[in-house]
Amino acid sequence: MNKFLLLISTLVFLSIIITGCQKTIDITTKTIIEDQEGNQIIKVEADMQATTDCGDIECFEENFKACKPSFIDSTLLEGLTYHYEIIGPKEDKCEIEALFLENPNPDIVGKKMRCLLDNSVNFVLASQDLEPCEGELKDILMGDSIQQGCLRNSDCTNNLYCIDSECKTLADINTNICESKCSLTDATITTSDGDVLTLRRGQGSYSFAGSVEWKIGVMPPFCPSEDVKVPIVTIKKQAGEILEEQVLSLKKGQTSELITHPNIKRVDLKLTLDNFTQSCE
Repeated sequence: MNKFLLLISTLVFLSIIITGCQKTIDITTKTIIEDQEGNQIIKVEADMQATTDCGDIECFEENFKACKPSFIDSTLLEGLTYHYEIIGPKEDKCEIEALFLENPNPDIVGKKMRCLLDNSVNFVLASQDLEPCEGELKDILMGDSIQQGCLRNSDCTNNLYCIDSECKTLADINTNICESKCSLTDATITTSDGDVLTLRRGQGSYSFAGSVEWKIGVMPPFCPSEDVKVPIVTIKKQAGEILEEQVLSLKKGQTSELITHPNIKRVDLKLTLDNFTQSCE
């Protein structure tokens, strides 16, 4: 899981000392990760490369002690690079910013958190505590906002759909906390192969000799808005057998990303939501 990878990579980085401005070293470290079921000891062995703006870890530690602007980048594995930057003094602490420059999950790259750390102790020790941190990255590391990624409905559990590459319910697509509710009457779709169709909920069409079917999803009631997203279910088939299903959501005037087929290379379909009508209470 990405949450597991994030947590291990971060804590491993926090538990080692590096020398040299940019030097690759072999490390073997044990990291204790506490979860709801108790403590687990995880052993990670990896080559690690680190870069600071001032020469080595000792000068970075000195900058942290003085809370002077500085940074360190750590590459634990190929495609997994973590960045710490000292911002400056704040509320009798030293404020730092942390983010992933590279991560196997591209949705996590660039997500940040800021931490008010105690710079009376060394950085490696101070940075092990996530409690004084705030931001999207902390939420992900603590498991509060991590989304289950997916490619198809079968990747999701608990009766969720793969909607725009995330496991969700259809009710998650639009805001539904309001006094008056609306329901979808119909939607007009233009396909990249030239069809223009006005369809009701549950109705659809197909392209590329039936290798891709699509239909308007059945939407739960939603709040009145011009930014309503309409779910479109795509079904990919071969020789009459369903290979995979996904759900994409489109706003009025929006065109989908390219819809392809896992086995048939010539399939390249886009759908545009030209308009929709809604009936409101």
